[in-house]
Amino acid sequence: MTSAFRLTRKNPVLAPVFLIPTAENRNRGQRFAYLARKASGSLAVSLFLSSILTHKAHKMAFIRQLK
Repeated sequence: MTSAFRLTRKNPVLAPVFLIPTAENRNRGQRFAYLARKASGSLAVSLFLSSILTHKAHKMAFIRQLK
């Protein structure tokens, strides 16, 4: 959480976007994104990763529904 605080303090506009996935770790994609964000501390990288991982998680859920 320290990296989140550091980033949001530097750039308060991005704070809501930054904190949404951590607040509601609904699916695996968001959890991975949260861990990646914690490790990298880079907002751009974390948003990119979170978009890929959440998309993948949603796709898997959709495929599971079809079966």
